[in-house]
Amino acid sequence: MLLRLVKEAVLAKRGDEIHALVGGCFLVTKEGHISEFSLRMRGGAFERSYGGFTRDQDILASFAKVGRMSEIEGPTQRLDYRQNPANEQFEHLHNEVIWTEHSSLFNEMKSAFPASVSAFRDHATAKVTIADFAERREVTVTARDERELLWTLSCDELDGRMKLHTGKRFNETGIVQTVADSFTPGRQVTVSGETLYIGPGSTNVLSNIDSHLAMAAEEHLFPSDTMTP
Repeated sequence: MLLRLVKEAVLAKRGDEIHALVGGCFLVTKEGHISEFSLRMRGGAFERSYGGFTRDQDILASFAKVGRMSEIEGPTQRLDYRQNPANEQFEHLHNEVIWTEHSSLFNEMKSAFPASVSAFRDHATAKVTIADFAERREVTVTARDERELLWTLSCDELDGRMKLHTGKRFNETGIVQTVADSFTPGRQVTVSGETLYIGPGSTNVLSNIDSHLAMAAEEHLFPSDTMTP
């Protein structure tokens, strides 16, 4: 019997501690359970390398910089990091990565787009999808119909920056400039053709984008006489 390495994706909860040590990174839960982890996908044995890898410590520093976690002085109790039992349960025909739950950014993005999702739900050829790209630390929300891409919004988990890109037909509604003009002065917003780049934001920013996307779709792309019952 040959056993492959199984990678299990887990979500750190509020109050959990992450200890970045010389020997590796460890997740310490509020209940005191300790498990070793990595924040990046390691390449296979024959995968080419085109440069240095981002260290787990660098990713943690990026999270702290955008406020997704805060630094602590050290563990509050003596810990035995060797209590890291191997996973003895293997699912039949398991995937190499077992996704046990989505990232917190995925859940935040999913809950922030009720209006735009509703605007597309009743149109037979249009749909909105959301994807969690853990390897890239990115979540992307995409809307398209049977003919073309309408818009896609991606958010980088490391620095909180967002990019709204529109398809040609949807861009003709002027949605990119409309969304850009809706932000309060001082926020980093850059328009480049069919793409809008937005500085680090919050759920309020996502809700603002959601309402404008829904309004543009209902007014310009899917007028009431073409909506399916």
